Amino acid sequence: MRAGKMKSIYAQLLVVAFLGIATVADASEWSVRKEVNDRVTTVYYDGRFDELDTLHVDFRKNQERTPSGVWKLSLFYGVFDGFSEAVSEGDDFWEEAKAPAKRWMTARPRSAAAALMYANILQAYAWKFRGTSYAKSVPKENWEPFRRAIEDLRVFLTENKAVASNDPQWFVEMLNVARAQSWDISDTQKIVDEGTRKFPGYYGIYFEAAEAYAPRWGGSVSLVQSLVDQGVRSTSKTDGRGLYARIYWSLGNEMIKAGLSKGTFPNWREMKASIGDVISKYPDAWNYNHFAFFACLAGDYQYARDLMDAAKWDSVRGIWDGNENLRVDCFARPAT
Repeated sequence: MRAGKMKSIYAQLLVVAFLGIATVADASEWSVRKEVNDRVTTVYYDGRFDELDTLHVDFRKNQERTPSGVWKLSLFYGVFDGFSEAVSEGDDFWEEAKAPAKRWMTARPRSAAAALMYANILQAYAWKFRGTSYAKSVPKENWEPFRRAIEDLRVFLTENKAVASNDPQWFVEMLNVARAQSWDISDTQKIVDEGTRKFPGYYGIYFEAAEAYAPRWGGSVSLVQSLVDQGVRSTSKTDGRGLYARIYWSLGNEMIKAGLSKGTFPNWREMKASIGDVISKYPDAWNYNHFAFFACLAGDYQYARDLMDAAKWDSVRGIWDGNENLRVDCFARPAT
């Protein structure tokens, strides 16, 4: 398989991943994300490894963000996330995807980015067998290759820790392993603690830990809440209370919907204060729309309108699609 075909398949997966999301309102956020993805993918398959390492250093040391505040470093490593959807592709596809990373590691053995890009492909390969749905829906014949592939990832990360753990993404990848292998909470927390001591401001560590601690993966609400408290303490100097909203947001709209609509978790007063800290630094339509959606769920109709006023009522379609009744009802309600 030629690199050109790999790029074509990647482009198709990227379009599917963002289908229905990009509109005028979030064009800025979308365009930045797409720019990073396209640039990293092109340079990767062209084998321009010096350029990749330079880009990686810029993203990591300068902590560059998208308009919504997302770390560009997480986008750098996320270029192959969609490959986990390539369930029908054979071994040739995956070997072609890994080949540049292998050459990169050979050419630059001290490159954390090279090792972690390879790890990200290993992760995508493993999860193509498992998927993200409940365990009962996974075909029985897929469990053994999933477990083997995840163990291969764990071994690779462990063997390359000396080089790769100088980058926060190493901890994200290892927390993914912890979730996949159902580690004890104490062992998972050790990875969280080590990672956040070294890189307290890197959102990806908290997001992956929150997923591991979520009830759908055998965790609990209290574990998520403790992690949120830890994250807010660690990032208060740079983000205020912004990480409170970001962590719950990372868990997905369905989990937030279940909590806010029942008045359980996250706590809306805490969430609202956190939202204020996020949008004070990143007043982007992407953020306004997401947070207006949460405000509607919480029944804070005036705040939802205030947020949409700030967004000039330009809607992010992926947020409101499928929730039209909520949208209409929310903005028809009187202020509370």
